[in-house]
Amino acid sequence: MKNIFFILLLLIAIQQTCFTQSAFKIVIISPGVGEIIDTSERDYFHLFQTVKGFKQAVFFVDSSNSFYAFINFTDSKGSNIDTVIKYNKSYLVRTSEIIDNFEQVTSGGYQFIRMDYDFPTVEDTNNLLSGVAASSLVNNYNLPQVKESLNYNKNNISNSKNYDLLTLSDQKINIDLDHYPQLGFGVGISTALNASSEINSAISSIEEKYRSQGYSIKHNEYQLDVAGYLWLSLKVDIIKSVSISLDVGSTLGQTDEGMNTIKLFGTYKFDLFDTKTVRPYGGAGINCLFISLNENFNYYDRITPIDTSGRYDYLSSINISGEGTSLGLNVTAGIDIYSSPIALNLYADYSVMNPIKVQTSDNNAELSLNYSGFIIGAILLVYF
Repeated sequence: MKNIFFILLLLIAIQQTCFTQSAFKIVIISPGVGEIIDTSERDYFHLFQTVKGFKQAVFFVDSSNSFYAFINFTDSKGSNIDTVIKYNKSYLVRTSEIIDNFEQVTSGGYQFIRMDYDFPTVEDTNNLLSGVAASSLVNNYNLPQVKESLNYNKNNISNSKNYDLLTLSDQKINIDLDHYPQLGFGVGISTALNASSEINSAISSIEEKYRSQGYSIKHNEYQLDVAGYLWLSLKVDIIKSVSISLDVGSTLGQTDEGMNTIKLFGTYKFDLFDTKTVRPYGGAGINCLFISLNENFNYYDRITPIDTSGRYDYLSSINISGEGTSLGLNVTAGIDIYSSPIALNLYADYSVMNPIKVQTSDNNAELSLNYSGFIIGAILLVYF
């Protein structure tokens, strides 16, 4: 287990080196505004008019060629707020054409011809986008959603100070920044797999053997002494909907049934809700279980006389012990609840495991234990 935890810490260190490099490039939608759109450019070109307290904005593109505006403004309480709005490229192409030909458009003497545009991009050498990763989970600070079509009109542009070239609707948007891969590390708890039915069946069989010889024995029921699992989880979101997880778990507390588990599995998230903060998922993988069992069943029963002299025989105890490893398949389903930079994972797993053989004190008979079954749990993740 110590080696596994060391590997997890090493992977986090590698992530800090490799993944924290910027995945974004600044987009210059028009030479008329440059890298940073300030208040004067915003007012002149009628940009972001519905964003009260506007200070500045930067357009950027991610590795999947999705376009965003990173906006800084002051709210009604005077707090400095960063947030992000996602735009379709075609929307920004038309906006860029209007800015490039603004005087002609406002005078009504321009014919639109631009169908596509290769926007100039520059590296973020001045760290203008340093707050993007954190602000992307602010849920847009209740700013409205960008409309898909550009509603421009030369009379509106020239006559109305409040006309907004980057038109916004009255609906909220849930931000989805395609900034991948993302790595999360977390801890969690769950119920534990157990083989109580097989153990009880073995105990009953051993007791029945004595009864068949004329002895009288009170049944001893196996009580599951496993409080649950403690998990460490390493999760890599490869793209928006696909993740790979490595989970390492161990039984909580001192128990007669010690188990350690390693799970490696992939998941696919589904967009079933309007909000991106709640996403159900399903997945599958492999599960490796290490079991150490040492269960002693005490009897101290005086059983039927073994001869006519009146001597009695005693059954003091029956012991089941052993160690083993089981490899199996795991299917999982659950729901992820996001609130930057934290995610809560609620899940249910079903594992199909190979039987593990252990020994009993009764003439060293082998007992086959099957740890297949369901568990439910929760993991709290922090994304880096």
